[in-house]
Amino acid sequence: MSSKTNATDPDKKSGKKPLRRMACIDIPEFLFQWMVVQQPDWARQPMALVKDERPTALLQEVNGRAQELGLRRGMRFGEALSQIPYLRARSLSPALKEQITREMVEKLRAFSPQIEACTHNSGVFYTGLNGLEKLYPCFLDWRCQLLKMLEESGYLAQAVIGFSHFGSLAVARHDQAVPYLESPQQEDELACEVPLWRLGVPVKLTNALSMLGVTRLGDFLKLTSESLLERFGREAYDLHRRAKKEHWDPLQNVAEPVVWEATLGLDYAELDRARILLLCEKLLHGLLLQLSRQRRAVKRLHFAFQLQNGDLTRHSLGLSEPSLDQKRLLDLLNLRLESMPLQEGVTDLELQLEEAESPPEQLELFNETSRREIQAANRALDRVRAELGAHSVVRARLQEGHLPAASFRWEPLEKLHGRPHVPNISNILLRRFYAVPQPLTAPKPDQQLDGPYRLSGGWWNREIERDYYYLLSPKGEIHWAFHDQRRQLWFQEGIVD
Repeated sequence: MSSKTNATDPDKKSGKKPLRRMACIDIPEFLFQWMVVQQPDWARQPMALVKDERPTALLQEVNGRAQELGLRRGMRFGEALSQIPYLRARSLSPALKEQITREMVEKLRAFSPQIEACTHNSGVFYTGLNGLEKLYPCFLDWRCQLLKMLEESGYLAQAVIGFSHFGSLAVARHDQAVPYLESPQQEDELACEVPLWRLGVPVKLTNALSMLGVTRLGDFLKLTSESLLERFGREAYDLHRRAKKEHWDPLQNVAEPVVWEATLGLDYAELDRARILLLCEKLLHGLLLQLSRQRRAVKRLHFAFQLQNGDLTRHSLGLSEPSLDQKRLLDLLNLRLESMPLQEGVTDLELQLEEAESPPEQLELFNETSRREIQAANRALDRVRAELGAHSVVRARLQEGHLPAASFRWEPLEKLHGRPHVPNISNILLRRFYAVPQPLTAPKPDQQLDGPYRLSGGWWNREIERDYYYLLSPKGEIHWAFHDQRRQLWFQEGIVD
């Protein structure tokens, strides 16, 4: 008898369109398990999450061990410590929680390209399974390999192969969870037996419903959405609609991380680690500059060396938090280089940076580096003025003016105060002015790209009537020209490039 799931799928035998298959991965006490991975001596200890470590701070979450000892959410941190002096507590910022979730998504991505992190329950992830049948003997084998990976990473989890988000999660939290569901009907039947408090329903709502005798999901589904909205509010209404599958519920796939890449080919084989590090620094600086402009930071650095004998060596460096600190990244890179045996010279370098949202303090740190560069630029401008004169360094300043050439003026630039703001616009064209408009022969009609743009006035000084055009020259250049209506002559005002 074959063990492949597609061999026993009734929809395939009947010729029907196969049902959407998905898996729910439930990692109980996800953040506490992550804390134990970071500090293994915290295992089997009472733990709590707090907003900060002041005695008056409230406990945001407590693990099962802490609950057994009498701690509850909402208690004061100082009160909890008086009851359990050895309580392990930690404050996790929203950004760090999001990062922990993203790291788990990347672990799970090795088993499916479609991963969704549940927004209602921390530590719950959904994966799409359609299309993976040919990669694994059966879905149960896929499940075993996934749970083995999580266990080796320090996480205990439950995984259920089902058909819907809410249904598969409910079965995962059943007293006797079934790892593989044969049909949506089986999923619904098992889900109805699960107590509401196991599904992440708020305690206040669970207590209110229990007073009506509604303790299990099946009892909850017998109510109407409208009555829940009227009596218990929007939260109960949305929960009921999700449980009854009354709205379209596609898998919300988390996009793969954006990778910034730079490569460098050498004309020779380099064996010296110090020079290799300098080459990496050159590549790294340009990538960090681009990341900082996008307000992004580095969460993981990958690098690869092509050796003279044709071998390719790849390495990855992870960071505890996203960073733009070039010195820190180069230090990590140098440590890895020192531990690498280089029997052959390096002929090609490749750097890849996985991006993440940059904390504000990292952007400030990068700006500190930028200020040093600004100081070096100002010293260079001093040298230009010393050689070419005080008025050799100028900048354009906008002003009121009737003619285009009078809409700005040049003024001396004493020093740079920061990086110039570069607008996020693609295909920027520059219009360069001539100091004096140049006479131009009358263009042919097919040379006119755009225009005319009428400019008239100057009655208070010297009356002007001009029609401005963009012209295509025989050499393919874009000329900015005007026709003087009073003198009936053509002039070129500038060039666009």
